[in-house]
Amino acid sequence: AVNVLALQSGKKIMVLGDMAEMDSHIEQYSKELKQYISTKVDSLLTVGENSNLISENLNIAQHFDSQESLVEALIAMCQSTDLKNIDIMVKGSRSAKMENVVKQFITLIKENQDDLLVN
Repeated sequence: AVNVLALQSGKKIMVLGDMAEMDSHIEQYSKELKQYISTKVDSLLTVGENSNLISENLNIAQHFDSQESLVEALIAMCQSTDLKNIDIMVKGSRSAKMENVVKQFITLIKENQDDLLVN
């Protein structure tokens, strides 16, 4: 997913929820993923119990306590850039229910389209 996002031409924003598959290797995999992401994307937004391990102490990253606050920050990021110049990748385990982030984001985009650059 990171590699696909890195190939895009716009501002690259990765949104990550917890990844349950990491199990007992979560610290090791989070460290490796943090290093890898830091050179591939412009911004990283995380939400969940363990995803903060990926975003902590990473200057391009923010961690959120709720999906709602993450979506609000994502909308704010989009307000200063034409939406056609932004590429967003949302990823997480099924248990992270990241589809809710996508639904909330789409709803807020529609509600705030007059305040967003969509040219």
